[in-house]
Amino acid sequence: MDIAKYNQFAWDQQVRKGNRWTVPVSEETIAAARARLWQVVLTPQKPMPKSWFPPMDCLEVLCLASGGRSAGAHPLSRGCPGHSA
Repeated sequence: MDIAKYNQFAWDQQVRKGNRWTVPVSEETIAAARARLWQVVLTPQKPMPKSWFPPMDCLEVLCLASGGRSAGAHPLSRGCPGHSA
């Protein structure tokens, strides 16, 4: 079995089904994050409470398994020095 081809096929199927974890964030989501209206979602049901986070002004956020720039950029797009979206 070619694991890479199998993985590509499986993810392509998820994209065709519209799986929310395969859709890049929108320009609107990035604009909202810049206005400090952000969310961290770990489950399909609801975002994590903001009270679980420290103040996010210019905090460096590591987005593990975030799908790359299009999925993980919005927490860093708030205009902090040294960061760009």
